[in-house]
Amino acid sequence: MTSSLQTLLLTLLIFCFGSIHGQERYSSPGFSLPQNWNWEDLRSRTENESTLANIRELGALLSSEEAHFLFKQLSGLSHPSDLRKLSVLEKEQSQLGGGFFGIIPNYFEQADSIPAPDNFDHFIEAALFLARIRKKNLGVIANPAFQSPILFRGDSLPEPGGSSSSADIRLHFDFSAVAALLDLFSREEISLPEAEAIAQNKAFLEMLKHRRELGYVPEPLPDVHDLAQLIFHAASREPLEMIWKQLNPWNDFGMADLYLNRTRYQQLVEYLQNNHARMES
Repeated sequence: MTSSLQTLLLTLLIFCFGSIHGQERYSSPGFSLPQNWNWEDLRSRTENESTLANIRELGALLSSEEAHFLFKQLSGLSHPSDLRKLSVLEKEQSQLGGGFFGIIPNYFEQADSIPAPDNFDHFIEAALFLARIRKKNLGVIANPAFQSPILFRGDSLPEPGGSSSSADIRLHFDFSAVAALLDLFSREEISLPEAEAIAQNKAFLEMLKHRRELGYVPEPLPDVHDLAQLIFHAASREPLEMIWKQLNPWNDFGMADLYLNRTRYQQLVEYLQNNHARMES
């Protein structure tokens, strides 16, 4: 038996054994990881002191769940150099009117500075590079001036009491826009026309109009077609797009947060739907 045939049979046996026993793995150039890896698994794969230090820092920046999510996306890239296309997403988001005008820096203008996860050491380096950026972004968002809480508090509505501050004020809740987004985000495949239809929702049209009329928001100002593109990006399950969403909940015009926490937002919408009469009265 030739050595190449032996190698092929051995590969097939490993594949079949792993599949039978549920040992699915994340595969990247030169190495693979079981999907249920732990931090000790990572440390056992290298004697490089720099990489070991990077693993320790990575463990301090990301929870196990967050790290597993990131590793899955990095392993899902068609080619390690595809990570450098984050520079394309960053530029396109700004061109569509979803940029941050310096509040969040442009991290990826120099695409060549993004580590390509082409071996284990570089894979950890790339993950740490992204985790550091995520930490910086969350630090900016946590500024009380932005009134943008990062975590769900789970508070209940206060019990009604007293009289309304004004008999002329009436509230009406329209959940159609967020419901349509959550439905879109639940699908594995979506189309740009579907995103266009959601962008035409009255609530979104009013939002875009208000943004244009403020007078102090710098251009470019998004129109309905730009918003549709941002919705389409936010709904994507491509690994690079998933990494983009994890990096910053404000990405994709804030819909990155809605996508990644869609289960919690669905629960919130259902709660408000069941209790909106208390707030509208």
